Amino acid sequence: MGKKKSNKAKNKSAVSTKVTAPVKAAEPEVKAEAVKSDMVADFINLNSRLFKYFGCDEEFFVKPLLDYNWTIKREGDFCFLAYWLEGERVNNAVVVKKGGEPMIYETEDYTMVIGIDCVKIGFVFANSKMGN
Repeated sequence: MGKKKSNKAKNKSAVSTKVTAPVKAAEPEVKAEAVKSDMVADFINLNSRLFKYFGCDEEFFVKPLLDYNWTIKREGDFCFLAYWLEGERVNNAVVVKKGGEPMIYETEDYTMVIGIDCVKIGFVFANSKMGN
């Protein structure tokens, strides 16, 4: 059997030595306002669906920690959430109680623990509602 020539060999004469700037793919034109409105509306809708999934009130900041190990520690009347990434330090939060019961919402695959932790929060407001 003979050797097959590569595509490079076949197209060698078609290769240009002229250096040109890379061509940027055309991006679809999307108005910034439409994207912003859709993103905020999508976030609000998904946030609402998340709380319905866990069957709790929509009054909490959600911090997804799906890759973290976690445990609940009970000390007397208090509950503490400990969570950590493998090989890193353990973070602790106080579990909030409602009606004397820890606010821990479990489903088959996920658990949402309502706790108090020092976090940065992104507050999203409608600019039309800004006061003077």
